[in-house]
Amino acid sequence: MTDLKSRIQIIKRKLEQMFPLLYRWYWAPLHVQSYLRYKKCLRNNQPYFGSYMLAKQGSPVRHAYMNQLVKLECSQRGVHPFKMLEIGSWAGGSAITWAQAIKDYYRGNGVVVCVDSWEPYHDLKRDQSLHYQRMNEALAAGKIFRLFMHNIKTLGHNDIVYPVKAPADRILPFFATTQFDLVFVDGDHAYSNVLRDLKHCTRLVAEGGILCGDDLELQLSQVDMENARTTSEMDFVLDSKTGLWFHPGVTVAVNQMFGDVSVWEGFWAVRRHGDGWEKVVMEDGILHDLVIPSHLASFS
Repeated sequence: MTDLKSRIQIIKRKLEQMFPLLYRWYWAPLHVQSYLRYKKCLRNNQPYFGSYMLAKQGSPVRHAYMNQLVKLECSQRGVHPFKMLEIGSWAGGSAITWAQAIKDYYRGNGVVVCVDSWEPYHDLKRDQSLHYQRMNEALAAGKIFRLFMHNIKTLGHNDIVYPVKAPADRILPFFATTQFDLVFVDGDHAYSNVLRDLKHCTRLVAEGGILCGDDLELQLSQVDMENARTTSEMDFVLDSKTGLWFHPGVTVAVNQMFGDVSVWEGFWAVRRHGDGWEKVVMEDGILHDLVIPSHLASFS
């Protein structure tokens, strides 16, 4: 199944490169359909995580693992608030997953701080696909930040989700050391930016806390290492060794910081242990009942 998905992605990208106008015409009806659903959700005060403006980022399956990780961590805690930091929030899909998990497993005793500039960041000379252009346009118009606020409010999580609208590299140095129990990194996927975010965030994780992130489809030991390093400033590329698509910047930066890490369907994590980091163990019982969070399930 994974191989089939990879082949479909290759075909789509080749069509987009060879016949850009035809490609846009072919996908126009689906784009219109997703836009109409987006407008309907806004009118009806409902959350939206469809394909319009790429409101849904990444695989919803990863959110099932994210939910279970919070469940595991909360089961081992006392009474102190569960403090979470998220780098890169887009339309709020992951922030809502975190907030709902805190309410489900820790009586809402916690906070989710979301750091994102919500400004255009893709280099369109480097990443030329149409969806990167659409992402930049949506950010420049302020639509994604407004959708983030809409989604958080309509699902009732604005009581514990706090957006910080600023570039991570500018605001994180002002955060107190070791104050977060879980830090989630999902910002710009270019190697230099991932590495910068990881270096900032390692300082912020409390002893025994979790540092985790998204989009680690393949670890460095699995891919063509030379190709991964050569393309590490690009967002999403094809690995010549496995024939699979992956984010080389995430792969290279995570390996440089931590080596091999725990990973589930692209969602990765390590635990702080003194001055070092160790893999995170989630027992089979924790992973038995994986369920995609409801705010994403209807858009899957």
